[in-house]
Amino acid sequence: MLLIGVLLLIALVGLCQVTGLSKRILPAAVPTPTLTPTALPTATPLPTLTPTPTPVPTATPTPVPQIEPGATVEVQGTGGEKLRLRAAPGLSFDLVASLDDGTRLLVLEGPQMADGYTWWRLQTSAGTTGWAAVNWLTAVTP
Repeated sequence: MLLIGVLLLIALVGLCQVTGLSKRILPAAVPTPTLTPTALPTATPLPTLTPTPTPVPTATPTPVPQIEPGATVEVQGTGGEKLRLRAAPGLSFDLVASLDDGTRLLVLEGPQMADGYTWWRLQTSAGTTGWAAVNWLTAVTP
């Protein structure tokens, strides 16, 4: 029986040799990827920003002209109707002169309140004096 088993084993090995079954089937070789070292980019340092001090404006505010005795005023905003210079502060007093927009006057005294207006006593460049409502006067630099 042993002999039959050995013969059977030899026959089986021979059959494997003839049919190619004795070769072991291996998967195809897969190349292993290799890493090629590359240089990393070097960081370029950013420039250091030094704050530049902003100069503080040292402008002296320009004084706004005020209407007061001794100041110069200009007639404005009459819309061509002219400013009425009166003998006293109030709408019922006599008309002394009618002045165009742009006329400059010297403030002599005031203010006085009458008929819902604030009045100033003024003098023209020709020397005429009278009272006018502030609504149509603007203080200017002489």
